[in-house]
Amino acid sequence: MYILIICTILSSSLLFFACHKKSNVEEVIHDEEISPILKNIGDNEVIAKEILGNLNNTHTGVEKNKDEKIKASFYNCNTDKIVIKDTKDLEDLSRVVHIAHECVHSLQDKKLQKIHFFISNIQILYFLAIFIYFFYNKNIELRFTLLLVQVFIFFITFFIKVVLESDATYRAVLVSLEYLHDKLNPKQLKIFKQIVEDNLYKLVPMSYFGLFVQGVILLIIAQVGAVLT
Repeated sequence: MYILIICTILSSSLLFFACHKKSNVEEVIHDEEISPILKNIGDNEVIAKEILGNLNNTHTGVEKNKDEKIKASFYNCNTDKIVIKDTKDLEDLSRVVHIAHECVHSLQDKKLQKIHFFISNIQILYFLAIFIYFFYNKNIELRFTLLLVQVFIFFITFFIKVVLESDATYRAVLVSLEYLHDKLNPKQLKIFKQIVEDNLYKLVPMSYFGLFVQGVILLIIAQVGAVLT
């Protein structure tokens, strides 16, 4: 049990350090030639609806994010709606890709998305349940088994999330290029593709590290609780 805790703490520390090292990556992307053009193509809601139209998606709705605490756009698979944030920086090259990313999510397998949603909630409820249960049951073998189940649930959740996000991220670049095909000339499209891909290669690993660290923190808390109770 102690070895498991030590290994988990060490791995999470390394991941946190990796995330911190990558935290200086700038998410807002500008280009002197392309940014002024993107400023005039419309707000985020308009872009989302046009991209959905290009994807022949007539069933997904689009609405503006009314909750100021939520800073990002997201796709809700339960309501089949894309909730779009208001972006003050209309010249940001990445905003088209971010919107395209959510539009791609709207076309992904709904069963897989709902499975991920269900398991993610189960992961949190299971964590709370076993943490409380540890106060009433002192059986070491049972505790270890419950922790292994938590590890299994975590890796299933993480794997599905990575599959969904990797697919959406890769396809978002292609969808963005298709959307901007008649708005930028070939040279500008090439520059846009290069800049966006360079930034994605830096940001995507960081986001996966962040997801992994969140899960590892829950494991650490549960393991510490198992030892101390």
